[in-house]
Amino acid sequence: MKFPKKETLNILQLGLGMMLVFFAFISQAFIVETVLENRHDSDPSISKHAGYYSQTIVYGMFLFGNLLAPPVISFIGLRLAFIFGSLPYVLYMVGFLFLNSYYLYASAAFEGLMAGLLWTSVGQYLASNSNERTISRNSNMMWMLYMSSMIFGGGFLIAVFGSKPDKNISMGTTRVLYGTFASVCFVGVITLGLLRQKTPGKNAAKANHLQEMSKVIKMLQTQDHWWIAIPSAFTGIENSFTSGVYPTALSFTKNFSINTNQLMGLNVMATGTGQLCAALLFASIGKWSDRAGRWYSMWVGTVPLPHMKRHMTSHYCQIQALLLV
Repeated sequence: MKFPKKETLNILQLGLGMMLVFFAFISQAFIVETVLENRHDSDPSISKHAGYYSQTIVYGMFLFGNLLAPPVISFIGLRLAFIFGSLPYVLYMVGFLFLNSYYLYASAAFEGLMAGLLWTSVGQYLASNSNERTISRNSNMMWMLYMSSMIFGGGFLIAVFGSKPDKNISMGTTRVLYGTFASVCFVGVITLGLLRQKTPGKNAAKANHLQEMSKVIKMLQTQDHWWIAIPSAFTGIENSFTSGVYPTALSFTKNFSINTNQLMGLNVMATGTGQLCAALLFASIGKWSDRAGRWYSMWVGTVPLPHMKRHMTSHYCQIQALLLV
């Protein structure tokens, strides 16, 4: 029996860790505005739109986190970067067990800042365990595991909301949801922290943190970076609708005869299933995709096929990883 190579096992463990962390974060992102709007009814100190505000803070700080991540990773190493980058997700989830506006926004800012550390670590780890021949396979493999978190998360939401006839999400239900999210996310932190790290060779150059920051600034000035920025901006706008506006609209639609909170769970599961199928489709035509070029594939995923945006993001990761090699 032929066992997978060490690099393949590393990528599988990476995908599993990301699946566990984002089982929590992606699932809660679909329901956070509804949860906090329900809490506003009983506690006016929580803003009616705190869900939107907190997610804005997360992604705003994520921008700065990505700029600061390379020199930080070169200083602390990938293992600590994975731990410090994923642990704030747990701290954010824990805040919903004892809701407080100040903690909510502070933990959202900290999570967003550290998320840059996590995702830059993912790109570097993917690059260090891949070559030109395996980068497409490894990216798709990791991305499919990551995207499966939405299917499991959606199923979990359907199960929890299906057992609650009340259309309002009570504090008790919130604690069940976010207590589970925090626990699963913590297991993901451990999984990422235990990733095998490659020992640098004797001739490996010692990292210079100022040089790392200089590389980031130089990359911001390249034409390739700004070409990537266009589909990235599209992804952000599309993501704010699919994970924020649309599920909240589903929850507060009064014309449905069923518990609309279950529809939010079904929406998460359906979105995850569609994105997973897109990843499987493009993984199966990987040779054609490689011949066509990753840039072409990324734009195909951006312009005519917006529902396949995760295919585009997968190729974005491949381009990012190759730039890091």
